[in-house]
Amino acid sequence: MSDFDHLELNENERAVGMIRPQAQLEAAFELVKPAEHWKAPIDAVVSEADLERVGGVAAVDNAIAHFCGGGAEAHYVEGGVRFIAPGYWAIIGA
Repeated sequence: MSDFDHLELNENERAVGMIRPQAQLEAAFELVKPAEHWKAPIDAVVSEADLERVGGVAAVDNAIAHFCGGGAEAHYVEGGVRFIAPGYWAIIGA
């Protein structure tokens, strides 16, 4: 069970077609957000415990898509899952 299972989408989140609450997306993105800038390329390993806390691999992938405009590659590695994505600058160009 994740820390966000009890949350429901609010009216604004439903109106724009979100599938996860903003708070969950933010928590999941914090696990992979590059230290130098949130728009930079992503290459991060997330532990199994952190994945469970935020709702799994799909939650992190949804968060990357939400904040960067595109999904990520996810590879199981020792100790967790490695997420690789080009980042907001490469996907959106801004």
